[in-house]
Amino acid sequence: MRLLVAAGALAVLLAACSRAGGGVDVQPLTTPSAAQRASAPAEAPSPTVDADADASPAATAAIPDPLPCGDPLVPVDKVHALSPDCEPADLVSLPADVTDGGTHLLRREAADALLRMLDAAQADGYRLFVVSAYRSYAEQVETFQYWVSVLGEAEARRTSAEPGHSEHQLGTTVDLSSAAVGGQLVEEFGNTPEGQWLQEHAWRFGFALSYPRGREEVTGYAYEPWHWRYIGPDAAARWRTSGLTLREFLLREWQKR
Repeated sequence: MRLLVAAGALAVLLAACSRAGGGVDVQPLTTPSAAQRASAPAEAPSPTVDADADASPAATAAIPDPLPCGDPLVPVDKVHALSPDCEPADLVSLPADVTDGGTHLLRREAADALLRMLDAAQADGYRLFVVSAYRSYAEQVETFQYWVSVLGEAEARRTSAEPGHSEHQLGTTVDLSSAAVGGQLVEEFGNTPEGQWLQEHAWRFGFALSYPRGREEVTGYAYEPWHWRYIGPDAAARWRTSGLTLREFLLREWQKR
């Protein structure tokens, strides 16, 4: 969620939040070199337009509470939550050269897709790096409480998720930034060449923008051009052509099961 990296106190908090939660088995990410990654296929097949796209969220009666842990397509939002003990079993550390210098974790499939995406962006002349990734339930408690203390509860709820309701707990969500905005997580990032590149190409690697501009009444959160969630190339292609927010899309997909 919204993290003003320039704040000194928050920098300390983010450093703590970038570490693995207690009991999580973190594996080092063994990946090809950057050159090898760049030579790998970068694009998913072209999407097919979904003629059944519905602009309204589906009914949510069948969605379990808490959400099942480990399912990459669960609709984590202000209504539906993960349990406090939901911790991904396959977290890996991202290479230091794709981060802001901190230790950041993702589930293995999401990490592999992210590296391919960042290499493709680099090949096009755009350097993106990770500012935040996996965040445990306990870490989200600290993050949300921090923003309540800074912004007040009402504003904090627009920019930070309550514990259990954060997509970062899934281990498939990243906050990305670039030097153009000083590595900060700010709305201006969406207007940078790097932010524009993501909006055009991220879906090909399985990533979807969770909180688009002008859809706060649906998502419950302010615009966050830096916040990208991995849902897989096939699902991302369907999402892209649906015209729905990610929340609406995932609710609809769940009802199709």
